[in-house]
Parts: sequence; structure tokens; C-alpha cells
Amino acid sequence: MTRKKKTAARLIIVYLVLTVGCKMFIDSCTNSHNRLSSEKITPAYFSSDKGNMTFEVLGSRLELNYPHISTESHSYLTAYLLLPDEIRSGILLYSDLRA
Repeated sequence: MTRKKKTAARLIIVYLVLTVGCKMFIDSCTNSHNRLSSEKITPAYFSSDKGNMTFEVLGSRLELNYPHISTESHSYLTAYLLLPDEIRSGILLYSDLRA
């Protein structure tokens, strides 16, 4: 194995460990909160409604208002395609799990 391949393999392993670790941390925090409190929270949530986008992770909510970006417009597709792959895959995963 060449040095570049070893470096790439190590970076992939570190990336996977960090990603899985973050996911496990979010899930464990959610489970602990849901067992200790009557108020239930979801690990992560994304919704979009007529120019409003809502991101929620562990009860912390971020609401973005984009009235010029609707689901029927071409700019919606452009904005979605310009998102990093991690965010797009997270949005797809959690929207599928939520539905």
C-alpha cells in the first residue's frame, strides 16, 4: 500500500468514527432525556414549509425564513444541491425516519 492510500484509509476511518460517535452521543442524550423527563424530544428533525426551514437537534431549534425559496421553485433545487453531502444525507435520513 502506498503512503497516500494509507493516509486516505486513516482519514476515512477517523471520519466514520467521528460520525458514528456523534450519532451515538445524540441518541444517548435523547434516550436519557426521554427517560428522565415527561417532555419527549427527537434526536434530530428537519421540516420545510412555504419558505420556512426548521432544523432541530436535541431540542435546540433553528428556524430559517426564505420566502423566495419555495418547494416549487428552481432555487429550492439549487439550494438543496449546494448543501454539503453530510447535511443532505442527514436531512433525507431523518425525514424518512420521521415520516
